[in-house]
Amino acid sequence: MGCTVLLLSVLLASCFSAPAPPKVQKDSLLKERTLLKVCPADVVQLEKYNKLQESEAMCRGDVTLIKEGLHKCKDKLTASLEKTAEYSLQLKTLTPQEEKLEHCFVPEMDCFTGYGHYYRGTARVTENGNPCQSWEAQSPHRHTRTPQNYPHDDLAGNNYCRNPDWGNRPWCYVDGPTPRWEYCAVPRCPGTTAG
Repeated sequence: MGCTVLLLSVLLASCFSAPAPPKVQKDSLLKERTLLKVCPADVVQLEKYNKLQESEAMCRGDVTLIKEGLHKCKDKLTASLEKTAEYSLQLKTLTPQEEKLEHCFVPEMDCFTGYGHYYRGTARVTENGNPCQSWEAQSPHRHTRTPQNYPHDDLAGNNYCRNPDWGNRPWCYVDGPTPRWEYCAVPRCPGTTAG
């Protein structure tokens, strides 16, 4: 009983006191050695205590690293928010004409550029000469590329070649059993390359 009380008093003193200068730490090592000689049954408790101290030191290091990481993350977020605010301010200062141009495109009528997403011509035959199925029709081929799902892609009321899903170039569903779809016979505009 006396050994345990002595050990606990040493442990409690070291837990609740400020770190001692190096000379005192040598004294505590001497006390540990003395305790080991006096109370061999408490060696296991002392080892557990030492491991707890090591774990505490490692945890403090981890907390420091996490705090540093959070500060870096906060700095990046602040910089990103500042850029977003700056861009938002630029958009608010556009003239009415510039605002219209932000949402404007020039329709391509006779040929296409890039992926042909803005092609608005009246071609309605595939490269193999097959007629195109109306975009509103679900026969002979059921599909989801409807005027309701792609309201800005000029699919309503026609079977013209289009590229609503940003594929490689204008295409359509074939108005026949096979194939399901084909690219259209729409030429690429001169001097342009694929998107």
